[in-house]
Amino acid sequence: GLVYLDLASIATDSQGRFWLGGADPRGYLQVYDPQIGLVQKITHLEITKIDHVVFDGDVAFAVFEGTTSSDIGILKFDLDEAGLPEYIDYYSNFSADFTITEIRDLDVFADSVFITTERGIFGGNYAFGDLKDFDDWAVIFNRDADQFIPADKHLIIANQTLLRKDASTWIEYDIGLTGESIQAEKEDNI
Repeated sequence: GLVYLDLASIATDSQGRFWLGGADPRGYLQVYDPQIGLVQKITHLEITKIDHVVFDGDVAFAVFEGTTSSDIGILKFDLDEAGLPEYIDYYSNFSADFTITEIRDLDVFADSVFITTERGIFGGNYAFGDLKDFDDWAVIFNRDADQFIPADKHLIIANQTLLRKDASTWIEYDIGLTGESIQAEKEDNI
């Protein structure tokens, strides 16, 4: 029952439905209910790929890629009364100083959205800020990073090491990571 099968990412919402981001023939989002089949599709956006879908209450975000390497950002969707996505806006102006060409991780925590990039980690409050304006994006970490885990003690995976925020300092732990990290999550005892 899917419209397109070139899948770039799969996420599961609170109702057990699969949100499928993909790229061919253009960037799209499909919501698939295992009991019913395809229940929603968003295929009208002028982008080439949708990836990394994350949820926070009644909103969802996803990474998008456009037609050029500098055309990259995040999409915002509000969830309707059935929990299905309604496209709201896109954000791609994260810094006045440089262009971001890769979003490696996307997270939401406490009304803020975070992107992890080759230029560092940026965060913006989606509930109160105007995320179209780069002034509403804060630099959380200013070096190349692979993954960010927002929580009380922020964690970062970068350059095969783990970093933890202690007051205003990042403490680096050489934990012997080898290869590429795929996905890390914070356990309560860290």
